Amino acid sequence: MIKTDSRKHQRIKCRVIVEHVGPTVDLSAGGIRVLMANPITEGTEVRLAFQLPESEELVQCHGRVAYVDQSQIDAELREVGIQFLRMMARHRQAIAEYVDGRADDPAHADQAADA
Repeated sequence: MIKTDSRKHQRIKCRVIVEHVGPTVDLSAGGIRVLMANPITEGTEVRLAFQLPESEELVQCHGRVAYVDQSQIDAELREVGIQFLRMMARHRQAIAEYVDGRADDPAHADQAADA
């Protein structure tokens, strides 16, 4: 089976801690990928809270687990993709600006993709 990349938003590598979930792998305006030892079931709705680097404001939102994959970083972990569902417009804008401002930076861009 061929896996296609159906992402609508550009994404970048980004390391932050999502409260009560775990560390992130990457971030886009549409969602976030986190590492988890005990992953949440696909389709589950979750509440998320995290701070963007260089920001003091806590981003709070609701999301849905879109997929759970074996981690490429650690065989004992899973990479959990969470699609953002509901968040304040200013938080969505802050994420979009953060991603757009770093997408061309090689330190962040190796996972950036337009889809």
